[in-house]
Amino acid sequence: MEQMLCKPVEEQILEAVKVLVSGGVIVYPTDTVYGIGAFYDDESAVNRIYSIKERQNIKALPLIIGSTAQLDTLVDCIPEVAKKLINAFWPGALTLVFKRSISVADFITGGKNTVAIRVPDHYTPKRISLLSGKAICATSANIAGRESAKTARQAFSELGQRVDYIIDGGKARGGVESTVVDVSGGNANILREGAISQKSIEKHVILEKKGAN
Repeated sequence: MEQMLCKPVEEQILEAVKVLVSGGVIVYPTDTVYGIGAFYDDESAVNRIYSIKERQNIKALPLIIGSTAQLDTLVDCIPEVAKKLINAFWPGALTLVFKRSISVADFITGGKNTVAIRVPDHYTPKRISLLSGKAICATSANIAGRESAKTARQAFSELGQRVDYIIDGGKARGGVESTVVDVSGGNANILREGAISQKSIEKHVILEKKGAN
């Protein structure tokens, strides 16, 4: 841990990408909390994340990408409502749930036909995704049910040797998980209110009424 603190962030990022390419699992800072990451198409590494978090693999893992251009290979389509939210809040603490493309496997989505994706407002995860050309998993760095890590030291204390590499990017700015909005049906439906409030969302789109088909 102490040796890690002496390395520039860019050097840590390059080392983290090498770990991911070799099938490893990393911890990295985002604009909300620290996350656990692996390449989205590496089934063995993704299954390790479930094990690390002590979480059932029937639950979907959200993805982080470096730019909206990377959406094309991951989603079936981008509804107009999604485009409005992307323009308003990406990069940022907004996760959007889309219909997945055939390139996104069941082990990421928990067998569902949707996938949750965001572009974070943080250099490190965007840089990792752009350097590798792949989406990375974006679940919080903690054991399931415990508080999410907001610093590299907290992540190390919580996860220790369970992961292969931890990037120290300082304290996570937000400290609150992203807001999750389902746009897979062509409308906007808030699944989890987080860093971005419902009121802020409603300034840009009309939300689907609860119970509506």
